[in-house]
Amino acid sequence: MKVLSIIAQKPSETGSGIYLQELIKSFSYLGCENALVCASYENDHFSIEDQVKTYKLIFDTKDFPYMIYGMSDEMPYESYRYSDMDDEHFKLWSEKFLSLIDKAITEFNPDILVCHHLYLLTSLVRENYKDKRIVAICHTTDLRQYIKNSFKKDYIKEQISKLDKIAVLTDYYKDLVVDIFGIDKDKVLTVGAGYNKELFNTDNRIDHDDTVRLLFVGKVSKEKGVLSLVKAIKIIEDKYQDKINAKRVLLNIIGSNGNQQELNEIITEARNTNIEINFLGKKNQKEVAEYYKSSDILILVSFNEGLPLTAIEALASGMRIVISNLPGVKSFISDNISNANVRFVNLPKFTNYKEITEEELKSYEMRIAESIVDSINDKTKGFADTTKISWENIARKLAE
Repeated sequence: MKVLSIIAQKPSETGSGIYLQELIKSFSYLGCENALVCASYENDHFSIEDQVKTYKLIFDTKDFPYMIYGMSDEMPYESYRYSDMDDEHFKLWSEKFLSLIDKAITEFNPDILVCHHLYLLTSLVRENYKDKRIVAICHTTDLRQYIKNSFKKDYIKEQISKLDKIAVLTDYYKDLVVDIFGIDKDKVLTVGAGYNKELFNTDNRIDHDDTVRLLFVGKVSKEKGVLSLVKAIKIIEDKYQDKINAKRVLLNIIGSNGNQQELNEIITEARNTNIEINFLGKKNQKEVAEYYKSSDILILVSFNEGLPLTAIEALASGMRIVISNLPGVKSFISDNISNANVRFVNLPKFTNYKEITEEELKSYEMRIAESIVDSINDKTKGFADTTKISWENIARKLAE
């Protein structure tokens, strides 16, 4: 079987990009041939290019002077927002992508198209390749864009409802997709996420008896809860230092933000505490795996998220987790991972960061601090069992 994967973003640097790469590897493992259509800037080179034929639409050029449209409003690289797209941009954007997809289909002749995100590019593909079998992956950021943006909304709904199959991360999002797009429930598959077992495991874990090492991995933004995390660290220093059964606490933050002003605000806030906070920038998957194996607690307190791959990777690497109580995540972990040491932090009433009151934010940050302290003092031994989770199983479901 020949599989053409299609994404309107870079196939890297975001959770959906990693998801795409791992799926392609798993399709290959199952004996499928692969090709990829994606967005790129001129000097980008993606590791996946060394494995599969890649068709890149190059943005920010003389004849195409636009940035990549990001499925999140703040991407880890320079981008435009879909909320700012207009008819003129859409026309040229569509022509460029469809021309590239035509070329890929002509040369590669795929049996199935796997599109990432239930949004504009997937809609274009469905409309223009009626004779092709098309499966789409919902990464949840697409749903947020659809809900809040009016541009081409009816068009997107019409085309998404015609897809052959849609894959979602959890049962919560299955119900949401059925409700939003009016698609037959039997066409929507709950597939979850996987992880790279060769990288993320408990082999050669490093323990630090004198230090508790906290870790964040992801986009360093307010929406991902990083500013609230930094403020929670200050709360720990001011109110809980004497209750921590550890000599020292430090926080390592891995990731970047295309919005330098917001990143600077978070870094400035970090200077208000004497607890060590290190901003490490981008790291590749191998480097992240090494940090998992030398850290104790992963903290993911995002206000909006689907099923964070980092949570699965960290649990597979022997870490404890403090995570916001995101829709569907608790049930996914309960159903698929045994012996998981996870603390869920209840979210504020509004999960749109800009709508949350100062009082609600402070309450949320206090809950984060309390959960971190509880996790630090938890001396339960043993690692989570993640053996039920597999990228190969997901790829097999999509290829069937």
